[in-house]
Amino acid sequence: LLSLIIVGLQSPMAAMADPTLKSEASPKGAATSDPPAERADESKTDSPKSVTDPAEATTASPAADEDTVVVTGTRTPGRYADVPIATEVIEREEIERSGARTAGDLLETQGGLLINRTFRGAGVSLQGLDPRQTLILVDGERVTGRIEGVVDLDRIRSEHIERIEIVRGAGSAVYGADAIGGVVNIITRKTQKTFGATASVAYGDDEAKDLSGTVQAASQTVRTRVSAGWHTLEAYDLDPTDAATTGSQVRDLQMAQRTDWDPSKRLRVSLTGDYALRDRVGIDVTAAGAVLDRTQQTESHNWIAGLRWRGQAKRAVASFHYTHLVDQLLLDQRGSDALDRYERTGLSLMNGNAQMDVTAFGWHHLSVGVDGAVETARSPRISMGEAERFRGAVYVQDQWTLDDAPYLVVVAGGRLDTDSDFGLVITPRLAARFDPWEGLVLRASVGSGYRAPDFKELYLRFENEAV
Repeated sequence: LLSLIIVGLQSPMAAMADPTLKSEASPKGAATSDPPAERADESKTDSPKSVTDPAEATTASPAADEDTVVVTGTRTPGRYADVPIATEVIEREEIERSGARTAGDLLETQGGLLINRTFRGAGVSLQGLDPRQTLILVDGERVTGRIEGVVDLDRIRSEHIERIEIVRGAGSAVYGADAIGGVVNIITRKTQKTFGATASVAYGDDEAKDLSGTVQAASQTVRTRVSAGWHTLEAYDLDPTDAATTGSQVRDLQMAQRTDWDPSKRLRVSLTGDYALRDRVGIDVTAAGAVLDRTQQTESHNWIAGLRWRGQAKRAVASFHYTHLVDQLLLDQRGSDALDRYERTGLSLMNGNAQMDVTAFGWHHLSVGVDGAVETARSPRISMGEAERFRGAVYVQDQWTLDDAPYLVVVAGGRLDTDSDFGLVITPRLAARFDPWEGLVLRASVGSGYRAPDFKELYLRFENEAV
């Protein structure tokens, strides 16, 4: 799929460039900070050299400071005023004002996004494409546990979110499979105080109940944050003419932690983990009129270990990600057992990444990286009971600043993926930004994307062969 995006007329505040940030060592648009899975103590900087962490990077709203750092569009950090790939952001202040309980609720308030809700969860549609064609990341890492090909955004609670970055258009050139409509990168919260604790209780007229708390502590070299929450929502029905419920009863338990250790000024080690238990109960009615009592439980745990080294005009990052999800579904037909069904599906993902960024000749920012992943699925509907899949990739990207006045930058890159089931896939991308005069920003990009079938589409048997 080819994607073409042209963005113009950026606000003067966002388009202005600070002349103090221009130098031969760090040209306008140069990226010299840390990787998506990490966070810095600050998200603003007086110069590119002082940027410390790309997970702090975010494209700001039009009123945001031009020195805010962005990362998701190119997988490397850069100033918002100079970014070549258009990126949107939902910042923490907006999250708190919205009153949203989950990432799905939050994205539902944004223009140009469509949230598709089924009993399997909430998926986001970008560019008018199916939610299966949107890549969901947490701290720059893939989220496993796609049900019906969709990541349930309602299982990510808003109290754990620092911000959300959104990039529209094909992004497979840097992220691989599934990034056809775009990429949604959810950045989790970091430790901000030497010591602190918070607690909140909320009750809504829809009988929603929320209880959450956070404890955080930091020393000169170590920072840690632990949070937990319990959330309930009663079932509701907007159509009393049938037995089906419009919304399911929900019971959620969430726990998360993040620890960062800086043994030196150039080295950072991080460990992030979370656990979630989600129960849903509802009533469905088939086209033939059969009434089904539905109970679903999803349990997941997720761990990310990261390593970052930062030198003069270069940086190296690596991460290892393990996640496991178990989804159980029970359907009980009223008055009959013809449609009764119990299904238990287990999904596991192990993923590793390494990336090297080098600034050369003052105008080229070159990134080279490798990805590797092993996916495993277990289900009684898989012929052999278990299926396994291997993926590997190498990608390269060059961000070339051709001129500073007027500002002109070109980003060219590509990725070679290999899949144990589908062989080789090549996905290139070319993007450019041109500022002919102050207050006018023109961006254009063309790239390719693809989606590999998930385990259900590949291996699961269907009882009804007509499906």
